[in-house]
Amino acid sequence: EMLIAIRTDAHEVERALSDLAEVECEFNDDPHIEAVVLLNEEIASIASTITTEAIFESDLARSRAWGDSAKVRQVLRTVLNAAIDSGCAYITLQTAERAGRATASISGRDDLLTIEAMAALTGNTVSEDLESDGYRALRSAYEIAASIGGSIGYAQAFGVSHIVVEFPAAPADLGITAPRHKSDQPFELSFADATELRPERPTSAIRFA
Repeated sequence: EMLIAIRTDAHEVERALSDLAEVECEFNDDPHIEAVVLLNEEIASIASTITTEAIFESDLARSRAWGDSAKVRQVLRTVLNAAIDSGCAYITLQTAERAGRATASISGRDDLLTIEAMAALTGNTVSEDLESDGYRALRSAYEIAASIGGSIGYAQAFGVSHIVVEFPAAPADLGITAPRHKSDQPFELSFADATELRPERPTSAIRFA
């Protein structure tokens, strides 16, 4: 009977400690260090793996987002695919970080999104939009971005379209820099300022196929 009582009390203590740990996690809003995403690295990596006839011109600056890496990658890949599906032949990729926001911009001539994809971002839908693959994919990306404090916007002006993906910027005191290839050992990564990666014009136009 004494052993049963001790075991019962031990289970109660274990359950109480488990509940306390869950409560502490709920009130801890600070993301883990693994949540830092280097947007310039992500968008260049995604663009290089997409097979398309479009020309991507990269102008990537050091930009760090505070969000789940898998979700950020999914959002960026969906947005890039949506831009490619529109038939745009020349797409410019840019990253920036300012005012507590990290942004990735996809710009192109003419329309970068189909009508259904635009409806996914604006909410101005008709029944046919809801059935399209483009609508569902971009709407899902829109909701994923919102779940980690981000957003997806779309604007057109003077014949140029812009898709802007925003995420909260990472705290400035993390001391994280973007990896780059060493010149003497091209297959090893070192850490340096990402501005050294920025291509010089007019050689910055790169075709990924």
